[in-house]
Amino acid sequence: MAGTIPTKNPVPSKDVRDLGFNSEKMDEVINSEKNTYTDRMGRDHLTIKGLEEAAVSAGPTVEAAQRATEEANKARVSAENAASEAAKETLSGINSQVTIATEAADSAKQSEIAAELAAQSAQAIGKLYSSLSDAEAAITAGTIKDNEYFYVVSFENNNFVDLYKNISGIATFMNKSMPSSEYVKGTRTLIEELESSDKVLHHTESDEYAFGITDKEGGVALGIKESGQVDIGSLGFSANGAELVNLNSDDYIFAFTDEIGAMCFGIKNNGTVEIPKLDASGSSGSKYLFYIDGNKLQVIEVNTGEIKVIDEGNIAIISSNDSVVYSKDGITFIATPPEFKPKRLAPSLDIVCWGDSMTAGVGGESENVSYPSVLATELNVNVTKKGYGGQASTDIAVRQGGTQLDITYTGIIPSGSTASVSVSPSESYRAVQTSYPGNINGNQILMTKSAAGEWTLKNEGSEPLEITGKAIFICNEGKDEREKTAIFWVGRNNPFWNKSEPIFRDIAAMISYLNVSIKRSIVISLCNTSAEPKGSSRYNAMLDINSRLAQVYGDKFIDVRTYLITKGLSDAGIAPTTQDVTDISNDIIPNSLRSDDTHLNATGYALVGKYIALQLKNKGWY
Repeated sequence: MAGTIPTKNPVPSKDVRDLGFNSEKMDEVINSEKNTYTDRMGRDHLTIKGLEEAAVSAGPTVEAAQRATEEANKARVSAENAASEAAKETLSGINSQVTIATEAADSAKQSEIAAELAAQSAQAIGKLYSSLSDAEAAITAGTIKDNEYFYVVSFENNNFVDLYKNISGIATFMNKSMPSSEYVKGTRTLIEELESSDKVLHHTESDEYAFGITDKEGGVALGIKESGQVDIGSLGFSANGAELVNLNSDDYIFAFTDEIGAMCFGIKNNGTVEIPKLDASGSSGSKYLFYIDGNKLQVIEVNTGEIKVIDEGNIAIISSNDSVVYSKDGITFIATPPEFKPKRLAPSLDIVCWGDSMTAGVGGESENVSYPSVLATELNVNVTKKGYGGQASTDIAVRQGGTQLDITYTGIIPSGSTASVSVSPSESYRAVQTSYPGNINGNQILMTKSAAGEWTLKNEGSEPLEITGKAIFICNEGKDEREKTAIFWVGRNNPFWNKSEPIFRDIAAMISYLNVSIKRSIVISLCNTSAEPKGSSRYNAMLDINSRLAQVYGDKFIDVRTYLITKGLSDAGIAPTTQDVTDISNDIIPNSLRSDDTHLNATGYALVGKYIALQLKNKGWY
């Protein structure tokens, strides 16, 4: 390296020529017989030889040693430049040798020059001690004065003396040590090896990256953009002898290959995640292998060897409960062993509105307005209206399918025949005759409830129906609505002032019946009639139910009653009448928004539809 011509780059410099020049200057500082050397910027400094002579001329005193140490610290600056440039020239943390070299060089360059001179001066006046206990004895004897420096032979292998000071009779380590010659020699050798190595990564400057690291061939191995994005040229994982390597492919944004080079995980350009083989063991103790075979997803039960093809689509992930999530036609499904019956992960954008006459739009018929029709216009989605005038929450929950009827009967019911049966739940229906089409184990059935609460079962299937003790009836009216976003406005026709629990039971059952993993449902508040003013018993019961619904369903509860009373007229641009003012003072929906004592008019329903649409948008659902 002798004779390296340095650059005129400002300090610190990353140029490898300056690294070589500084390495030569370190050798000149330590080993030269000359008194001075010239640094990269043309400035002269003392070598160790020059420092020794300066110390001798100053006299063998501790003060001279201190002055010589201070002068030596100036010489340290050039060596620190070399360490800084070496650190910037290599990637700290990627090559452990760089870390070792930087630490070692720093200790050597900070300490070696001062150590040789200071130790020599200290020895001349007898202030070097073989152990700390000897130095403490000297302090007690008064040999080492207060605020005086002294040296103790170091117990660290890489150092030969440590600097101490007598501070008020206490031997205090000054956090400075002099490295041994072997340590300095080893550090110098390591720096020279790194300087000539082609195995380290180098810092690079680029318009594309705020910080970049190149490999030995000059390619970008790691780049950090000003936006914070991190680009990695190649990525691999190694463990237990196996290695996953990033695969470059036009079909995949990102892919890993296994130890034999086969693709084991890939993300395609269209966002599809492919995992050709997955092994899942769940809490149930079952063990499954999942394969993609063409477009079909195969599930193999390891213990039995049974193979099931649950659907066509692309596998995405295996959850902790042995479930498999996959997609088909842009829709994500989830299935759980052992049935592997598909269930949508999230509901469709279509909406179904379940309720009574308020959902049906009674009072707004003359203008063909209901809140579901306004909701469809506001959100530009399909909205199904399931409003049943005069029906209580249990009637509606049976129709929807959430409340399923426990049938008690023993016998065979021929096709087309009717039998009287016992049903549970047996109460909380509206006292009118109602029929419910549905099925028992796939057999088509029509259940009918009389106004007196008596139930009959008609077998509408083509085969006889045998029931031995118990059977479950599920109404068909909601079977095609289970994967939609659902809105429930029920309970007004219940005797809520005496018995409110069926309302909570039925709403919970209807939400549970939705066939999606991530359910999206809304519960709307009860509204009091004009005959239920503030302070009345029914008013208080209604408020209590709304308060509980808000507690149970949180931000999925929408209080349209309060909205219509406090903001309905202003949002509709209607000047309040005298009756409106009276209604509002009694906490009743104003007369201008009602068609009778209970139902809304077209304006009222339009306000409800727009208000619910706004709430759904605010939730980020639409």
